[in-house]
Amino acid sequence: MVHNVTSKEVADQFSIAIQLLLEWLDQRGYSRNLIDDKRVREMPVEPRLLTATEVARILKISKSNVYQLIQRNEIHTIRINRSVRVRQDDLEDFISNNRV
Repeated sequence: MVHNVTSKEVADQFSIAIQLLLEWLDQRGYSRNLIDDKRVREMPVEPRLLTATEVARILKISKSNVYQLIQRNEIHTIRINRSVRVRQDDLEDFISNNRV
C-alpha cells in the first residue's frame, strides 16, 4: 500500500528534525549560530569519495564508460585495496576540463 505524503506532513517532520538538531547542539554546548562557532569552522572537511556507480549517475553515462575514462586516466582515482574511488574534486575537474 502506497501512502502519499503531503507537503504539510513533510514540513512537520522537517520542523521536528530541526528542533531535535537544536536541542542536540544545546546539549553539546555549541552556539546555535554555527557560522560563529569556532569549533565548527575548524572541523576538518573530509573529501567525498564516489563509487563508479555514483560517477555514472552524476555524468549520466554507463558504469563501463566510467571505467573506460578511469583506465584512460581522464578521471583520476584513489585505489583502496581493490576498490576504486573518485574524489568529488577530481570529478568536478574532469567536468570543467570537458566543457564544450
